[in-house]
Amino acid sequence: MNNNNEGSDKKIKEEVKNLLDHSTEVDATDISVTVQHGWVILKGQVSDRLQKKAAETIAEKVEGVEDVLNYITLRKDRGLIGDMSIKANMI
Repeated sequence: MNNNNEGSDKKIKEEVKNLLDHSTEVDATDISVTVQHGWVILKGQVSDRLQKKAAETIAEKVEGVEDVLNYITLRKDRGLIGDMSIKANMI
């Protein structure tokens, strides 16, 4: 990677992190952001699928982003409760 890509990647990372940290839609406490050649990689955990999708959407809107790889997972303690309520509604 040349220095120009490194600078662009750094700028993209800072912008994505800033937007996630200030978002009212996402609790970004447990989300990490990496950028390589304009590809944003999101990893971590959130409490629901809406936050996972919102984090991806926020990253996609940053100038210079080629694509977003979203490896965010749902917190197990929250996911179990959500699954139980879905099953309860189906009965």
